[in-house]
Amino acid sequence: MVELLSAGATPTVRDAFVTGMVARFPDDFTRQGLKATWREIAEELKRNAANAARERAQAANFEMTPEERSAERDRLWPLVKELAEASDLMARVIAQVHSLGVVGETHLVKLVFIAGVSRLLDAPINPLVKGASSGGKSFVSQQTLRLFPPESMLMLTTSSPLSLVYDSTPLAHKIICVYEATQLQADETSVAAMLLRCLISEGKIIHQTTVEAPDAEYGRRTVTIVREGPISLLITTTGELHAENETRMLSIRVSETRSQTTGVLNRLGDRAAGNLEPMPDLSVFHDLQRWLALGPTDVVVPFAPQLVSQVPPHLVRFRRDIQQLLTFIKASALLHQAQRKLDPDGRVVATLDDYRLAYEVFVPILGQVTGRTVTDGVRAVINLVASRVLALDYNQIELRAAAEFVSDWCGQPSILRQAFADGLDAHTATAQRMTGKVRPEDVTPEERQAAKPCNFGLLYRMGARGFFNYLRTSFEPDITYEEASRRRDLFFAGYPDLARWQDEYSRHSRECGFTSTIAGRRWHWEWNAKSEEDVDPDAPFYEDQLAGFNGALAVNLPIQGSCAEVMMLALARLHTVLRDQPASLIATVHDEAVLLVPNDMQVAGTIADIARREMVAAFLDVFPNAPTLNLVDPKIGRNWGETQSLTKWLDG
Repeated sequence: MVELLSAGATPTVRDAFVTGMVARFPDDFTRQGLKATWREIAEELKRNAANAARERAQAANFEMTPEERSAERDRLWPLVKELAEASDLMARVIAQVHSLGVVGETHLVKLVFIAGVSRLLDAPINPLVKGASSGGKSFVSQQTLRLFPPESMLMLTTSSPLSLVYDSTPLAHKIICVYEATQLQADETSVAAMLLRCLISEGKIIHQTTVEAPDAEYGRRTVTIVREGPISLLITTTGELHAENETRMLSIRVSETRSQTTGVLNRLGDRAAGNLEPMPDLSVFHDLQRWLALGPTDVVVPFAPQLVSQVPPHLVRFRRDIQQLLTFIKASALLHQAQRKLDPDGRVVATLDDYRLAYEVFVPILGQVTGRTVTDGVRAVINLVASRVLALDYNQIELRAAAEFVSDWCGQPSILRQAFADGLDAHTATAQRMTGKVRPEDVTPEERQAAKPCNFGLLYRMGARGFFNYLRTSFEPDITYEEASRRRDLFFAGYPDLARWQDEYSRHSRECGFTSTIAGRRWHWEWNAKSEEDVDPDAPFYEDQLAGFNGALAVNLPIQGSCAEVMMLALARLHTVLRDQPASLIATVHDEAVLLVPNDMQVAGTIADIARREMVAAFLDVFPNAPTLNLVDPKIGRNWGETQSLTKWLDG
């Protein structure tokens, strides 16, 4: 009946015929069911008629007027609105392709689908899918492209050399698929390969030929045939293409892992057992592509200049790939245009979400470009715009370690430990001890600044002469020896327990023959002096001036060495907990861990909380009784030199 009704009858005649047929059924329930079924059939016939009209218009190279394009886009909007506005649009695409029998291959599906969307741009993406025979390269590509309407594609397995020239079907903004392209492999004389190269490089084919012309001087005349693009070219192959073609494409290999093969075999078993889901309705995906084609197709990438400026100059091939990367970002924005803003000129504005999608796909592709795993330089480029640097620093860790050593040695909380427990800044606390001021807020910036070198230098038992030289060369060139000595005396008067630990531990270290860290790493003293430099001039309490012994090093190694052990434990903890987070540890700077995290407030805040918790735990592994208030200070910024307080960034 459907075939009869769709064979040319007008909608009015069809409706009248069906109404008469339905009326012949006696019960109301059956009649209502038939009416509902007919409404579905009528809608399908309406869509088919519209599609046929569009195809006829394309065949006649007919362009819709702006008014007609707008009207058609408005008609399609209710059909595609829910999908176009879905926050998980790409996830739905992947799920739909998997429902068509594809197993895994998420990166390939994303690339092929976004390349298909890019057909609407001026310089589309051209995927080259490689893999062994029966590896699934053509199957994955074919199933992904089923989400595109038939009129948007031209599929080829073989063709005559000049078929693209003489075919009257428009090529502009279409996907041309060449499956199992053996005729294009490494053949520099292939006419078909040359024509395809012109289409993807120049956006058109210009072909001159001669035709019979009896009125011409020589009986023939020259005719120029122009085939306008651009096109998105997708090729699947088992081998290499000619270099001039391959360098213009984005190469990606299908997965050939054991787990992928197992998944494919299981899928084949399900299919043979009849356990697969029924074939899905893809019409909404087709309509979405038609809706996109009728809307704005100009896209701007606001962060493109920043991205391009970071391209490593030694990767010549990357000059072309950066264009494909930008096109990928644009195509993603075009696909998600219902969720993107338009600029004053009506252009779609890409966001960092589009960059993140490109990042997921381009990491393995760029690794194949360089012939190895993605280099740190290339990875830095593709991470740049979508990421921020998160730096987590142990706040005054060496002073905190000294506070714990002194507390354990003296059998009671040290003055420094109490200051940290109260949440005080160590430099302010030292300035209080040296000036006698009771309230931290009474300490001036100058007094706090003067306390810093005392904490940094005298913590390690600098003698009077060494401290004077330290101040003069690094902080105050005009300071006198007397003033340096006075400050040294004030420091140790303010921290008598620290002075006691330094003296007693140094003597203990000399007697034992070594100094050690919390974890037991030792430095053994050289008992026979090789020169006068082996004698510590700042240790007058050693009557024999023991050769090879250094009192400053005796107290330095326990503090700095134990802090290094804290950092090693922290890095091990971070490595474990960050595996499942979108974060990478990219550097350590002394007692600071530097991470690369997404430029997303909520995600960065979560990662900072996790990292801070683990770094505090590492400190407590070494110093279990230590106060941890304000121990780890997270900062964030575009780069390490521009980091600011994470709290300030989140509030801003």
